Amino acid sequence: PKDILSILWNSSQDKTKGLIIWQLRAPRIIMATLTGAALSTVGGAFQGILRNPLADPYILGVSAGAALGACIGIALQHATGYYLAPYLPLFAFFGAMFSLYLVYRSSKISFSVNSTGLLLAGVAITFLFSALITVLLALSKSELHSMIFWIMGDLSTATWKKISIISLPVIIGCLLLFFSSLDLNALSLGEEEALHLGINTGKLRIRIFLISSIIIATVVSFTGIIGFVGLIIPHIARLLIGPDHRVVLPASALLGAIFLVLCDVLAR
Repeated sequence: PKDILSILWNSSQDKTKGLIIWQLRAPRIIMATLTGAALSTVGGAFQGILRNPLADPYILGVSAGAALGACIGIALQHATGYYLAPYLPLFAFFGAMFSLYLVYRSSKISFSVNSTGLLLAGVAITFLFSALITVLLALSKSELHSMIFWIMGDLSTATWKKISIISLPVIIGCLLLFFSSLDLNALSLGEEEALHLGINTGKLRIRIFLISSIIIATVVSFTGIIGFVGLIIPHIARLLIGPDHRVVLPASALLGAIFLVLCDVLAR
């Protein structure tokens, strides 16, 4: 630890160690911190807005859309011969946003925009995109390893450039979710009680889902699918400090960041 602190303070003392810490270790730790905080905050918000303890950040099919977009990019790289690896996050992001659009449009066909409609549409789109991913995996045997590796989630490709791209959407998005804590507290009392308190629950759902989906689409585009953090951490936060979303969401962000960094350290 003493050597690490001295290198952090003055990396010119040992350029090799300084390069390892600043270009390999530090970006990976910061990426894990941002990803863990984002997934946990969105998971807590989804569990609050849906009043469903099993809700997680990927419940609206955003992850399936991102995975499909990335797999399409990998398949195109193999088919065309062009090196598309730097653009895979872009493929994944557009796939995630396309999935969000389909979920929203599908939920409006048969339902008003409510939790039930969005959940059913999200499950349907997830199954559809998962089937398409399976088809791509079956047809692209030479790229099978790359696709599976991306879908499983990976923090090893973290760079300062990627961190600079995801930092703003994650930080601003999480702050907007924090500011919605009082509305989530009111909604936890019930739909009618929230309406009596003057909260437009329909607009609240759309706002939460849109902000959360943009956060998740951005994160998943660079890290792949890391599915357990957003489900587990909000429950741990509630067990430790209670159900108040004003505390649960920031605590989830902090615990999620620490948890994912520790998981990444153990995985290495």
